[in-house]
Amino acid sequence: MLAEVWGVGSGTFLHWALAVGLTLLVLDVFFCTEFLAWVGLGLFALWGTLLLDLPLQWSALVFVAFLAVGFAFYYTLWVQVVRRLVAGYLNRHAYKEGREQLAGRTGEIRAEGGSVMVRCGDELLAVAEPCRAGLHHGDRVTIVKYEAGLATVEKTREEER
Repeated sequence: MLAEVWGVGSGTFLHWALAVGLTLLVLDVFFCTEFLAWVGLGLFALWGTLLLDLPLQWSALVFVAFLAVGFAFYYTLWVQVVRRLVAGYLNRHAYKEGREQLAGRTGEIRAEGGSVMVRCGDELLAVAEPCRAGLHHGDRVTIVKYEAGLATVEKTREEER
């Protein structure tokens, strides 16, 4: 009924809406932008609404229901599982940028006035709070990871020096 109001053949339009919606969801995996997914989910909701061929009065309610189910699917399953699996699989050999390369490198602790930093090459990085216990100025440490502006470090054993 709604397809007739818009003046399009329901079969052809439904196929195109489904194809474009799926394409936008697949593109969302690679570009990680929610705008593409929202448009794709809107097309899925439109597809489901037109597929049921309900009167115009009920179409708005059914569209909102399909859209809510689509967003629930997107934010619970797609973002949390599919996007992470694909990104982990495709980007596992990707070049690590900037400070992400610091993991595994050694540095020296600089502790002055309550702040604890690690000097690694020419860079001075803040040390994460849980790692600060037992560290003193001049200690040699190995950077385990660097994220959110903080370096997680472990004290280097004497025999590794």
